[in-house]
Amino acid sequence: DGFLAFSSVTIPSLGMVGLLHRGPESYDNMVQKTRSIWAYVAEHYLDRYDYFHIGGDDMHLIVENFRSLLLEYESNHHDRGDAAAAADVAAGKEEEQQRGRIFGQVIPNGKFLFLRGGAGYALDRVALKKLAEYMPDCGPK
Repeated sequence: DGFLAFSSVTIPSLGMVGLLHRGPESYDNMVQKTRSIWAYVAEHYLDRYDYFHIGGDDMHLIVENFRSLLLEYESNHHDRGDAAAAADVAAGKEEEQQRGRIFGQVIPNGKFLFLRGGAGYALDRVALKKLAEYMPDCGPK
């Protein structure tokens, strides 16, 4: 288990990491803040944990219950008896897992689905790696 908090100031004794992000320091710029957080976590912690959860400062999480929920999803995913899925895992082509409330928005070129705040959302290592591949330039400009 691990814990990080992100802010504009680094305070190691509290596990707070100061991150720069594109745009102004405001609630309306949460997308850029979140992109910077995921980029940082992928760069520094991708191989240390199986799952990564992001949530706001108004979120309460009972870690033991959340861990049990994730283990249940993992067990259901890997124990389906699907030989093709087992072969994909052995070949390093694992399917990503993400958990959270999925919202949709219609955009001109099709349907865009996204996860959003509230109680937060979780990504497994494969999903975080894929997300990081799509955000190669998330640092401040």
